[in-house]
Amino acid sequence: MIARALISYAVAALLPILAVIALSVAFKKKGTRLSFVHTLLGALSFILSVFLMLELMLFAFSEKNILSVTAVMNEGTFKILIALLFFAAICLVRYFVLDLAYFKRDKSQNGTSFLVGFGLGGSFVISIYSVFSFIYVAIAAAASPFVTLTYESQLEFADSTVISVFTPFESHFLLSLVFIIYTVQMLVTARFMTQHATLPYKWSHTFIMYLLTSACETLFCLFMLFAVSRIHYVAFIIVAVILVALSAVSVVLLYKYKETLPYDKQFE
Repeated sequence: MIARALISYAVAALLPILAVIALSVAFKKKGTRLSFVHTLLGALSFILSVFLMLELMLFAFSEKNILSVTAVMNEGTFKILIALLFFAAICLVRYFVLDLAYFKRDKSQNGTSFLVGFGLGGSFVISIYSVFSFIYVAIAAAASPFVTLTYESQLEFADSTVISVFTPFESHFLLSLVFIIYTVQMLVTARFMTQHATLPYKWSHTFIMYLLTSACETLFCLFMLFAVSRIHYVAFIIVAVILVALSAVSVVLLYKYKETLPYDKQFE
């Protein structure tokens, strides 16, 4: 049991590091690089978004609000609607901020780094938690024999040490993997924003692309918020991959060719 926990913590801690290394190598092959500063800004922005979401949930999903809302609609519908509006707002605000700060200023490399950090933010948090959990459990196991894992998800040792943990232990690295898949969605978004900023396309194509990528991301986040604890992680990962694949295919198909738009003026 202890070995299983330590292995899970170790894998969860290493996954985002391996992801960053893999992305850095891939970027280097394309003649670009990941910016540490802007990746960090993206990760911090993700954490801020999670904090805002938790604050919104505490307010909107309070017992008083739930009682007043259930008079006119189903509680589940209300929660999904609030979360949908929140994630849609995050996508919209992030798009305009990044477009103005990075992509319209020909700094798509930094903008992509920001989005990579935004995608990996959750994985970084899990990694930090896993490192501390690994150290704590390893020290406790070395100091005293392991006794049992209780139904309340607590590790008990012979010297009366009790450590509260999240189970199953594999959920740590599987959830971290989900955020790595989410990072791929962020790379798709970065590709879309780079194409939009550097090549001429009809506004209708850009609008459709924004709706498609944002819809896939919003569904991804809704599924993560409401379904991640109710279905098997493998099933969740399959759904996540499908959503990201649909988003990527839409970018490839709609932005496959550079469009030549007619001049509005005679001399340009």
